[in-house]
Amino acid sequence: MTQLDDVIRQLQFDRITGQLTGLTQSRPGGELAARLVPSFEWAEVGQWLDETGEGLKVLSRYDPYLAEVSDICDLAVQAEKGGVLSGAELIRVRGVLSAAARLRRWLKDDLGDVPRVAARLTCLSACPDLAESIDQAIDGDGEIKDSASPQLARLRSAIAAQAGRIRNKLDEMVRSPSWQRWLQEPIYTMRNQRFVLPVKAEHRRSVRGIIHDQSASGATLFIEPE
Repeated sequence: MTQLDDVIRQLQFDRITGQLTGLTQSRPGGELAARLVPSFEWAEVGQWLDETGEGLKVLSRYDPYLAEVSDICDLAVQAEKGGVLSGAELIRVRGVLSAAARLRRWLKDDLGDVPRVAARLTCLSACPDLAESIDQAIDGDGEIKDSASPQLARLRSAIAAQAGRIRNKLDEMVRSPSWQRWLQEPIYTMRNQRFVLPVKAEHRRSVRGIIHDQSASGATLFIEPE
């Protein structure tokens, strides 16, 4: 056992870091707190105490709200290599940028009595252009907005129009007596993101199309008609 291990054991330092971890708001903050170890360097100890004092002053004035902060180092590396981030991953990035922007706004206040905290805030970048781009393209659920690009808006509009025409045609089909005799019910539904009709199995050859599913009993086939 090293001297440091012995000190940690005698001080029950794991209980201290455990309590500190429980007070953190973000996962990265909790992981950082859990990894803390004592120092034998007086200068370093003094610096940490000064930083802690400044931190208490700041917390008495502001509520930082860092719960939305997550570790995005892996996402930054992925993006730097040209990788594509999902909508959910971009929401994680946006949360970090929002927190950075709030902390940066503190710099507009008088932070002369907390120079160490001010110096750390100065290093933060809120990347406002990136934040605006994410807001324009991704909604709160991580889904891509129509406003992400004019081409996407046009494509989605065309898809919606085509889906409307398909529904109208299916409405005509299920109301038609000639079709109703082949259907288990006069309805249409979705299977594998395709519109299908519930066709009686014995009338399979009467309805030309693609079978996407069947009922547990096998009595009904869900067919996308041609």
